[in-house]
Amino acid sequence: MWSGRALVSGRAALHLYDEAFEPPPTVDVTLPHGSRVRAPEWVKVREQAPLRAWSAPGGVRCVLPERALLDAWHRAHASLGRDLVYRALWQRVFTPGGLARAFATTPRIARRRELAALLADFSAGATSPLEVMARREVFVGERFADFEWQGEVVVTGTRRRADLLHRRAGLAIELNGLRYHGGAEGEARDRRRDAEFAAAGLTTMCFTFEELRGRPDWCRDVVLRAVAARLEPEISLSAHGARWMIPHQL
Repeated sequence: MWSGRALVSGRAALHLYDEAFEPPPTVDVTLPHGSRVRAPEWVKVREQAPLRAWSAPGGVRCVLPERALLDAWHRAHASLGRDLVYRALWQRVFTPGGLARAFATTPRIARRRELAALLADFSAGATSPLEVMARREVFVGERFADFEWQGEVVVTGTRRRADLLHRRAGLAIELNGLRYHGGAEGEARDRRRDAEFAAAGLTTMCFTFEELRGRPDWCRDVVLRAVAARLEPEISLSAHGARWMIPHQL
């Protein structure tokens, strides 16, 4: 609105596409090469070839959401950039395929290999942005070497897959959230899945996007405690200075 030719990009555009994204202190805009403008301090201008495709969420001209994410990634710290990708995909601001196509046509972008590797997880079969985040940010390292991603279980002749499976401990980890599992139909599907896992001798633990993003240490801790409780007859754990025992059979 400050300039009739400008397109809002970066985190400001993401905020306009979905208010779940916080408004940034400065607004990134793009203008055609050769534009001579005096921008206010809260506007950061980048000149580039004119973009043919744009949208207007809330009546404000913006680059397409995939391009806005790539601009935000380019300017953001590495950890913030990854979080923006996970959140945008989880909010369904765009699809993994749409982001991959925009990425392929963007010649210069910071940490290009890192973003390419993240997008490769989707083409390799990851079922949701929550699974990619869990694989890369949460359930990682040697302590999770015995877990199987998309571990297959056969129940009464039917093949089921757990998002994360510890076969020896009989523990299935499911990554759920309202965006992908909401509504009565989704809840009924999850109940049937948990019942079939129980019939196969598996205990199911479920984590949401908000838990994995906001409390990753807690998620790791409770999963490892659950595994230990099933693999050892008796384990002594310390919590807040107190000692308590977990039996083998829960």
